[in-house]
Amino acid sequence: MTICKKHETEEVRFYCEECKELICDDCVVGDHSVCLKTKIGEYEQRQKRSLQETTKSASETGVPNINRILERITIAKQSFNCSVDKEVESISSKTEIIIKIFNELKEELVKTFEDLKRYELYMVKMLLTGIWNLETFVIQPEPVFSLEHSKSIEVNFGAEALIHCDISNCPEKCETYWKN
Repeated sequence: MTICKKHETEEVRFYCEECKELICDDCVVGDHSVCLKTKIGEYEQRQKRSLQETTKSASETGVPNINRILERITIAKQSFNCSVDKEVESISSKTEIIIKIFNELKEELVKTFEDLKRYELYMVKMLLTGIWNLETFVIQPEPVFSLEHSKSIEVNFGAEALIHCDISNCPEKCETYWKN
């Protein structure tokens, strides 16, 4: 038994269609006298049929559609994850290649500097042993160094001399060309 909200001693027997609320006999002749009303039993039957139709419609159309949508979402998620995995793998591979190239360039540069250092020591040795005349270096303008692909070096001492050295085999492959 449901009690009326306005008249607490009365049982609800009608549904007011306009106000969308359950009402008692006193409400029917009072506040809701001009409203469209339905007996509570008829209202319950109509609501029950509506709920059954909605449930049937949802199970026939809604649930299969939801399942298809979920399947599509699952496939899209798997495709996205696969794509992300491939990109991560590609980036990792490219990073390894870049690191390898960088290390090779670093080793080549270190070797070039080591070769230049050996060449400098060789030139000092040649000056100290008297093979070259120190006056040649003092009189001439600043020497011009020319590196050729990090394999050889040329030092041009103006009009007097041109020294060519294969720095990968220095000092064995150094030659002096006197221009006069």
